[in-house]
Amino acid sequence: MKWLNLSYNDPAVERVVNATCGMPIGLWERLKLGGIGTARMDLLDAPGVLMADIDRAEDRRFCHIEFRSKGLIIRCRSRLETLGVPLPYVGSMNMKVREDGHGGQGALILTDHEGGIWAFRPHPDHWASTIALLNRHLPTDELKLE
Repeated sequence: MKWLNLSYNDPAVERVVNATCGMPIGLWERLKLGGIGTARMDLLDAPGVLMADIDRAEDRRFCHIEFRSKGLIIRCRSRLETLGVPLPYVGSMNMKVREDGHGGQGALILTDHEGGIWAFRPHPDHWASTIALLNRHLPTDELKLE
């Protein structure tokens, strides 16, 4: 697993992302679904090799998740580049939502199919909309509320 540079229109990268996560969802379908991506979140933790690739702490603050038909893409910025990791929906992937009891703050913990653990913290103002988005897009057996 590695970051892919999504900044440019590279057909090879696009083929990898589409094969892993499915084709992009069209505009009308996005509107019907109520959106396909989370608001900006803090990236708290990622598998070690991936976290080392984002060399500046200020770049780790901003990431988001885009949902597709067969998987999801975790996107973040590093300097002037947009980086992404496509993750397919498979039986061993799950998302845990953990609230800390302070009025809608908490963390999203994603365990990917390779056993890597990702941790995100949405802004408190976006907590409810993020949970609603996860409920709409993730298969029911992959979302666990704690």
